[in-house]
Amino acid sequence: MAGGYSAGQAGLGNLPLAVGTMIGGGLSGAVLAERVGRPVLQVGALVQLAGAAAIWIGLDRDGAFSIWSLVPGAVLSGIGAGLVIAALFTFILAAVDDDEVGSASGVLSAVQSIGGSVGVAAVGSAFFGAIKTGTATAGYHHALLIQAPLLLAFLALTFLLPRKAREDEFAE
Repeated sequence: MAGGYSAGQAGLGNLPLAVGTMIGGGLSGAVLAERVGRPVLQVGALVQLAGAAAIWIGLDRDGAFSIWSLVPGAVLSGIGAGLVIAALFTFILAAVDDDEVGSASGVLSAVQSIGGSVGVAAVGSAFFGAIKTGTATAGYHHALLIQAPLLLAFLALTFLLPRKAREDEFAE
């Protein structure tokens, strides 16, 4: 039990992020991506940044680490992630010719898996490296210092994507 939390307690600490992702994904996939277009990705990145800022503030507010101080930021981060995750593939694939969609989708899925693995490794290494020599608060600070520039880079790259998502040829 590191930091005073059991594995189960730490796992439950991720529940607000999951709930936020569900909310953001539902909004993006069902309504926003089609109606708003590419800005849904940009808003998602900005909401994730706001969530990261809220986590940073929550960490610095109490003095003592508390999972509860992270809940508002985690929910916001989850909503932003959901907005992006639900719509990203359709915007990337909108730039691909119809006869190449199958191959592009496979490559995109592989790149997403590799990127996710590298991201978890980088952020996790920063987090656990800081905890080893400091506190959970220091770990979160280190992780957020990696996450923020990546979100800003993603935000900048969204301007290169098509304005509208790929049409779903099987939609009613």
